[in-house]
Amino acid sequence: MCISDIENPRLQRLKEKISPYFFTAVWRAGKSLNIPDAVSQAPVSHPAPEDKITGASSATHLQTIMAVYTVTSSGKSPAQDANRTLQDLRDTAREDPVYTHLLNCVTLGFPSNRYDLHNSLLPYRKIQDKLYADDELSLQRAKVIVPAALCCRMLSRLHDSHQGMESSKCQVRQAVFWPGINSDIVNTIVACESCGVLQPTQKQEPSMNDDNLTRPCESVSSDLFTVTGKAFLVILDRL
Repeated sequence: MCISDIENPRLQRLKEKISPYFFTAVWRAGKSLNIPDAVSQAPVSHPAPEDKITGASSATHLQTIMAVYTVTSSGKSPAQDANRTLQDLRDTAREDPVYTHLLNCVTLGFPSNRYDLHNSLLPYRKIQDKLYADDELSLQRAKVIVPAALCCRMLSRLHDSHQGMESSKCQVRQAVFWPGINSDIVNTIVACESCGVLQPTQKQEPSMNDDNLTRPCESVSSDLFTVTGKAFLVILDRL
């Protein structure tokens, strides 16, 4: 996988650091892995400087997503509008019990048994390895998971430019995520009056009816073709 294919900035830096090295995977029994076990039993109480840099870059990444993919109509700068949008997301996520449960699962791990998971979180179980937490928000790779109460408003803001079906899908799916987002995008665009007026339309061709034939060979069709070096003429009576 190339660095450009990795959307998570933290994983990009890690990939860049280890790119000069070549690794050979060797299997070792779990009972002989003493170093990882010792490290897991000695947690760090204070974040290292690199952890602070990672947290700051992650916050900047979230702000960049909101600034690029949201359209402001309030006269404020994109950065101010992005900050307000992020704050709305955090406030709504804090009050949403389903989102809070999702954040706990992302932070502490999903239950191994799917029946121990709430039905509203089952769609996230298939992509749990792509989820991570940033403060009070959950992200799927580089996309912010939007609380259910803000899905319609976020989709409406991202569709303010009325770029058509495929462009809108690409723009929305690069910025945000929630289960069923594809069908919500389609329904929003289909119900949009501006998109209905601006979308290209193909004129319906007039129907072509044959003449009212009354006798054989009154109207015929013919065609020439060649098979194995021999030419043939086909004549068809259209009666």
